[in-house]
Amino acid sequence: MKALIAPYFEGNNYLEILQSELEERDIEVIRENRAYPLWPIFLQVVKNDIDVLHLHWTHPYFIFGDHSRFKNSPIKGLLSAISAGIFVIHVFLCSLICSKIVWTVHNRVNHECVYENIDLWVSHQLVSIVDTIQIWDDQTKHELEDFLDVEINDAVTIPHGNYDPVYSETEQSKPEARDQLSHPHEERMILYFGRIRPYKQVSDLISAWKDIETEDSRLVIAGNSKDPDLTDEIRSMVENTDNISLDLRYIPDEEVPTYFAACDICVFPYEKIFNSGSVLLAMTFSRPFIAPQMGSIPGVDPGGNLLYEPNKQGLRNALSEAVSVDDQTLESIGKENRTAAETKYDWDSIADDLIEAYHGELNAE
Repeated sequence: MKALIAPYFEGNNYLEILQSELEERDIEVIRENRAYPLWPIFLQVVKNDIDVLHLHWTHPYFIFGDHSRFKNSPIKGLLSAISAGIFVIHVFLCSLICSKIVWTVHNRVNHECVYENIDLWVSHQLVSIVDTIQIWDDQTKHELEDFLDVEINDAVTIPHGNYDPVYSETEQSKPEARDQLSHPHEERMILYFGRIRPYKQVSDLISAWKDIETEDSRLVIAGNSKDPDLTDEIRSMVENTDNISLDLRYIPDEEVPTYFAACDICVFPYEKIFNSGSVLLAMTFSRPFIAPQMGSIPGVDPGGNLLYEPNKQGLRNALSEAVSVDDQTLESIGKENRTAAETKYDWDSIADDLIEAYHGELNAE
């Protein structure tokens, strides 16, 4: 069986693990590395004699974003609408020749919320075209149905996997990690880790942090943004602030374990989040987390993590609790997270379920 993963972003650990697990089970994986509007995905399916088209993030195929030569064009919206129609036609044609089309719904619309109405229209069309929709849990199914205002009968629940296949051999002690990062051993370290994008609300995180009592505690922000204005805003916000550290660059894989080993708790102050691979990353490294009660996050939490109502006051309250809770409690929560990551989010069962979905043998919800 041949499966085309579309799109496939190089360096995305989730997709790398997915490919490896599928290939271990004799699925030939073809990477669709080109993801931009008007790309003829149907021709790629024909050319490679694909059996299963596995769609992930769909918006790169029709939204003209910042990477496009048309980013400043006054007709960018019109071009996106035309591209959306062409993309849907391509997916329909694929449905005529592929044995299955599986769509993993990572989020309701693109994270930047560009042309949400176009993104929403495409999702409506895909619901009626694809054979199987992969959702993370019952809550995300309900949220997706409410958002699209449709009943989804062909959804299968397959959770996001852990990151053990990438980081299982990278154990590091907290003192060693803090020495490597030149951070004091005695401070409580709250870590924001990952790409900085508007929906992740890093600016709100900084504001909330400044509003609470943070003696002997430090907020560390590690990650990069492709938006220079957002980077400048963050730098400006932390000027003359002693208890916030910035590392505003792309953090290579070999440095990721050091940051998680060094921290006491992770924070993910997302807006409109549907699923978070970063939460699974924190759990893989035995770290507790702060996150909003949205999407799949409440279902992923095995208990004890600081989930808050998705507003600024909720984030402030969670941060206040994070700096005051004792070390033993945080360590216990981290161990529970690690156990859940190993058992509930193990890739062996996830990959097996996906292959059943490819064959149409996994019962829909």
